[in-house]
Amino acid sequence: MIRSMQRRLAVVVLLFLVAVYACLCAVSYGAAVSGMVRESEQMLRSLAEPDPPMGGRIFPGQVGVPYFTLLVDGRGVLEDADQGQFDISDEELLDLAAQVLTAEEDFGYLGSYQLRYYRVSIPGGWRLVFADDSLQGELRLRQVRNSLLLGLALLPVFLAFSWLLAGLIVRPVRRAWEQQAQFVADASHELKTPLTVILSNTEMILADCPQEDPALQRRAGYIRREADRMRGLVLDMLELARSDAQVPSRRELAAVDFSAVVATEALAFEAVAYEAGLALTTEAAEGVVVRADGKQAAQVLHILLDNAVKYSLPGGTVSVSLTVDRGRYALLSVSNPSEPISEKQLERIFDRFYRLDSSRGLRPGYGLGLPVARELVERWGGKIWAEHRAGATRFLVRLPLAKEK
Repeated sequence: MIRSMQRRLAVVVLLFLVAVYACLCAVSYGAAVSGMVRESEQMLRSLAEPDPPMGGRIFPGQVGVPYFTLLVDGRGVLEDADQGQFDISDEELLDLAAQVLTAEEDFGYLGSYQLRYYRVSIPGGWRLVFADDSLQGELRLRQVRNSLLLGLALLPVFLAFSWLLAGLIVRPVRRAWEQQAQFVADASHELKTPLTVILSNTEMILADCPQEDPALQRRAGYIRREADRMRGLVLDMLELARSDAQVPSRRELAAVDFSAVVATEALAFEAVAYEAGLALTTEAAEGVVVRADGKQAAQVLHILLDNAVKYSLPGGTVSVSLTVDRGRYALLSVSNPSEPISEKQLERIFDRFYRLDSSRGLRPGYGLGLPVARELVERWGGKIWAEHRAGATRFLVRLPLAKEK
């Protein structure tokens, strides 16, 4: 959980750094373009002066910029053209003059010709000055390319910085989480001994209790029932504490015949479902083998079946199915008719100690079964989720199939 939080924070920090770098590049590019435009306007104003130098003029910090001028009378007729280093046809000159004379601004840019222009009024007509903008276009393109290359070079630095910063941010959370997990594990271990004593002494009381004293038997039965529930809670808390501390289970994963596990657990729950007034149907493909722990796989199925029986509507049918999904996964489905469950509740149904409001105080349990099932399934590289459709709640478990040797 903490590592997942660190990854999410690292992604957020990385996106922030990339956004800041992109903003800086955009500001730098905008400032460079504005400076180029100002220089171009200054250059065109200078070129529009009477008797400008032929072919090009050198400005501070610039190379020679090719330009040419046109003289147009008041009726828009081209009177003279000084093309300098350019070789432009008369039709193109007339088109350039027409575009500039109809423009709203005296300064402008003609993208189709890559020319910047300046229009100045003279006695009897207009003087039109055009300067080549291809060099500045190449400079702008080079700046964009250099910014992208620099960004790619800085990306590993951003990644490392994001991961380190995220680690520093989650360090207090990790410390608190580890302390909490250690406390739960220690408390659970300390509770096991008194619970064992209570259960053993309760069994002795029930064995020695006289038959003519039903009240004492009933009270001792209450003690045993609640102690059993407490022992189940302690075992679940130990399993979750082991997972939080990322302590691997002592059991090694092995190839497990999931089909046999499903058939065995479903058979064991037939009597439980019958006593609850429910029907239980099972459809399991044969020969479905996954890499897991056999006892824990049975525990996962036990949790899902127990949950389905507890929360099924009266007279309903609990359905269990096991299929092969896309030839790579084992897909287990346990469904039961139930009251509607919202999407928000489905998102929280695997949270620890979370129970639906409608079930609090009505059904036994502590809200730890489904979180334990999720921890076990994810430990095996699988996924578990819940959905509610057509009046039924369905829990699905997807596990990778064991690779054949």
